[in-house]
Amino acid sequence: MRSLKQLGEMRVGVIGVRSTSIHSWVARSGRAKATICEVDRKWRVNAGTYGVVNQNGAKYVQIGQDREYQFCAPQKSAFEHMFREDYYDPKLLMLSFLGNSAERWANSKDKAIEDVQRMMDQLPEGLPCIFMTTAPAYRESILELRLRAQHNLMDAFKETGARCSFVPGATSQTVAENQGNSDHFRRNSSGRGKDPFHPNSVAVEKFFALEMDNICTAIFDQLGTDPIGQ
Repeated sequence: MRSLKQLGEMRVGVIGVRSTSIHSWVARSGRAKATICEVDRKWRVNAGTYGVVNQNGAKYVQIGQDREYQFCAPQKSAFEHMFREDYYDPKLLMLSFLGNSAERWANSKDKAIEDVQRMMDQLPEGLPCIFMTTAPAYRESILELRLRAQHNLMDAFKETGARCSFVPGATSQTVAENQGNSDHFRRNSSGRGKDPFHPNSVAVEKFFALEMDNICTAIFDQLGTDPIGQ
């Protein structure tokens, strides 16, 4: 077992911004940056927030509005601006992306390398980090694309010498749980599936139960926490 003292002293904040991926957070201008910094035309908000970063109690927010989400500045990426001096200074950063860049990464290992390298260049030096890909989808065709993307992305982390721990979300176990399992995805009133991309809460619990050892190992590796008794 590992010592949990260091984790017990930490606070956690979670931010999920819709339709974004690595290249959105490292872009200094253009459409990629706009997915973070421009107001969502339909919903007027583009993010869900939880934990210590949620200071006003609103579950959904627009990035760039409110003191806690000032990630947008001219000619700077979201990562560059949020990690500026006297703003965000986390002890551990955990990132989880795949679906919105599945085609980009599956079809081009060079793009995967480019995204990872730019991300590592923009993250603060010495910041412990974990990168985890997302849970498997329902359809085999979707999953096949994402597996190729995950493979290229994993290679990109190795080839760039990225310091982040990499945790694959699509494993033989998680794929077996989700692929073709309608009980793990949202259905309409007639019982037909309506979202083959995003697992439901039942699936999420199983996913994290299966991934917990890998996640914990990555956390302890990044924080340098020693096993009990050593």
